[in-house]
Amino acid sequence: PRQYPVRHEGQRLLQMNHLRIVPVTTLEQVAALTVEANKDKHNPAWPSHLLMRGDKIVGYLSLNLPPTCHAWLHTSEVTARDTFTTVFPAVENMLRMLGHKEMIYLPGNESNLTPFAHKIGFTHVGSTNIFHKNLNT
Repeated sequence: PRQYPVRHEGQRLLQMNHLRIVPVTTLEQVAALTVEANKDKHNPAWPSHLLMRGDKIVGYLSLNLPPTCHAWLHTSEVTARDTFTTVFPAVENMLRMLGHKEMIYLPGNESNLTPFAHKIGFTHVGSTNIFHKNLNT
């Protein structure tokens, strides 16, 4: 597989000390990543690329995430029943019709739905902050 060196401006890449980004192509790579990530108290989620320093796995990237749902539902106009019997089933069916087999739901920490996501089949992957960057500028 093709490897992509990470170049730091003004620095030379050292043979055994530089980072390489390697596409994940085998289940063995995922298993090795899981072992290393677990040692650092992290559970990998949808790894697409390994970060390697020499022969050691030191991280991963998820550049092929499943479809992601982030939504706003009016707190007084949309009920929990609406959400669980209409909104989520519709989203899941739309994604199934497009051939997707999984999805990610990104509720805000302040969302009233966050404590109930596990009740409708979501597994908590971890907390994160979300940032956006326009790549066309």
